[in-house]
Amino acid sequence: MDLKESLMEISYCTTEERRKQIRRILARKCIFYRIERNENAVNLMVGDPKNALVTICAHYDIVPGSCGANDNGSSCAVLLHLCEERAGDPNVCFVFLDREESGFYGSTMHFSKYRPKLTINLDVIGSGEYIVYHNSVMAGQKGSYLNRWLDKEAGSVGFHKVDQLPMCDTHNIVRLGHEVISFCAFPRKDGEYIRDTGHLSCGEVLKYMHNGCYDDIEHVCFTSMELVDMFLHNFLLSVSLESLTGVRAVSF
Repeated sequence: MDLKESLMEISYCTTEERRKQIRRILARKCIFYRIERNENAVNLMVGDPKNALVTICAHYDIVPGSCGANDNGSSCAVLLHLCEERAGDPNVCFVFLDREESGFYGSTMHFSKYRPKLTINLDVIGSGEYIVYHNSVMAGQKGSYLNRWLDKEAGSVGFHKVDQLPMCDTHNIVRLGHEVISFCAFPRKDGEYIRDTGHLSCGEVLKYMHNGCYDDIEHVCFTSMELVDMFLHNFLLSVSLESLTGVRAVSF
């Protein structure tokens, strides 16, 4: 299943319907998953969160009335593809987070219990051709191998560093004491404005999220989704997780 097919399966539905559809896709692919729940949220996990060195996550909930293709079906489609490629890797856990749009309950539940060495959060990665990343390193920490590598090599992979992002799970995960690298995609004008000024634009990007008129499959930038998917795939294949985390990785 390619990214567009996955996105079509999980768009134009409610949050509950998307969760059921993600579960159907995982079951159809024979990918084992766990359900993490409390009274506020229901997360889906592929991998062992207790022992994983790296967690890659994306929220799956949808603002009522929205198609949710860009926000955040685009990221969920990439996460599904990565699950299919790396299911069974003991060093990585993939998490579909609930309730980002209404209180960050899913990320609070998960990251209050589990402490991976690095978290990678994906949000609105189909909202334009301008891919940005944001480093969130706790004060006094040097940052991970990936964090430092991105700072050095971002231009060569076509990603751009920014100092701020729209409010998302990243801010909550950092609040809980984790190092997070976030990937998003913006319309070029908005991305360059954020990069150059350090401030968030109220321009085109707002049309791609929540109930925006562009939050549909017709306005998804699949090129950006494919680039993020390819980068993370290659990263998990080639980067030494021992260098990344300082902890011996388990062979996969």
